[in-house]
Amino acid sequence: MTRFIRMKPLSVVLLLLSLWIVLAGCGEKEAVQAGGVPAASNASAAPASGSAGEKELFSLKLTSPSGSGVSPTFIAEHLGFFKENGIKADFVGAIDSGKQLSSVVAGKLDVGGGHINRTIAGISGGAKVRAVVAGSETDKDYPHMTFAVLKDSPIKTAADLIGTKHGASAYGGCMEYTPYEYMRLNGKVKDPKEDLELVIIPVGQEVQALRQKQVESIAVSGNAQYVLNNSPDLRLLFTDYDVWGTVGGNTAGFFAQSFIDKHPDIVKGYVAAIGKSYNWINEHRDEALEITAKEFKVDRAKINIMNYPKDGVIKEDSVQLWIDTLNYYKEIKPGIKPADIYTNEFNPYYKP
Repeated sequence: MTRFIRMKPLSVVLLLLSLWIVLAGCGEKEAVQAGGVPAASNASAAPASGSAGEKELFSLKLTSPSGSGVSPTFIAEHLGFFKENGIKADFVGAIDSGKQLSSVVAGKLDVGGGHINRTIAGISGGAKVRAVVAGSETDKDYPHMTFAVLKDSPIKTAADLIGTKHGASAYGGCMEYTPYEYMRLNGKVKDPKEDLELVIIPVGQEVQALRQKQVESIAVSGNAQYVLNNSPDLRLLFTDYDVWGTVGGNTAGFFAQSFIDKHPDIVKGYVAAIGKSYNWINEHRDEALEITAKEFKVDRAKINIMNYPKDGVIKEDSVQLWIDTLNYYKEIKPGIKPADIYTNEFNPYYKP
């Protein structure tokens, strides 16, 4: 037989009060971003669902990583750097770097990335976007771009590229303008566009096109050791480090200005998380490769890894160099300034 315990009215009140205090202590707390910046949410945004007692995360639309290289966005999600900043990565599918600016403008992506020259050209053409965090940074051992020929190729100097075919995955990017500048600065070629034929090759088929003699040189994203280890029949011709030193490899991340105006705290959170991801990758290269290999089930020897700028701070000289280059080739309207292209104001690590 069930027995009931009688309680005096005062005891019932004290019990209920104790329960209320305990439950209140388990309530929602504001998250804190990396770098001490409070995380933010926005009621108008599509939130990611969270467990009871947790603040809902802002679902941010990002291009999906492929597993061919270490992805800072994947690392930021995997290690919880996005969550620390009130963000949940929503990987919406792979989008080629040449199409990311238009995807951001159209709202298919919240964040785009690509070489800064594309961002400059887009803004010159009227795109309302702003770069807010730096991307890969060229280092002698980890250049942004590698340019290669077959081992037995007669091409050995910048001048030897005159009259040849060069394979790249898209027009208008660093794969096109870096060899132009290599020829202009090292081969004294005044108009490289007239002297080098650009052939567009699908991503991942560049080496095959070179071997089949469809082109005589190719551009491959990544460090030379990675490229040559995977294709020992190739010979390094030059890297972007040989053209500009550490300055030319900026692949900045950008948002639409409308998104920045509507969700400035989310932009701050994204920049904080990505800056932290960059620092972690630079300091834990082996672990970053292992995480990527395990997640995407690929041989770590097939995974490219880049060098990243400390804290994701954008350096003005890396923007000015590409403004000058695009002006030389008359690809942008005159008068574009670095301040039109980027800002570090959302970076909690930035110290003017």
